[in-house]
Amino acid sequence: MECPYCHGELEPGTHISGHGSYWLPKGMRWGLTLTNRKIKEKGGFIVGQPKTWYEAEAWYCQTCNRLTIFNAK
Repeated sequence: MECPYCHGELEPGTHISGHGSYWLPKGMRWGLTLTNRKIKEKGGFIVGQPKTWYEAEAWYCQTCNRLTIFNAK
């Protein structure tokens, strides 16, 4: 998918929120043993520290460093 801001390539993934807020590349599984270090090693990153659990489709552009989050589940 093309980034609507810089026209770079968007990378598919998932935005997970709970004890923290994370973006994980597509195919990376998450669970209670997921640590900040493991997230960064797999190419994901920490977004923030919300307190409500949800999962949403999210696309990340490495060119302009934008995260686009769609329909939280």
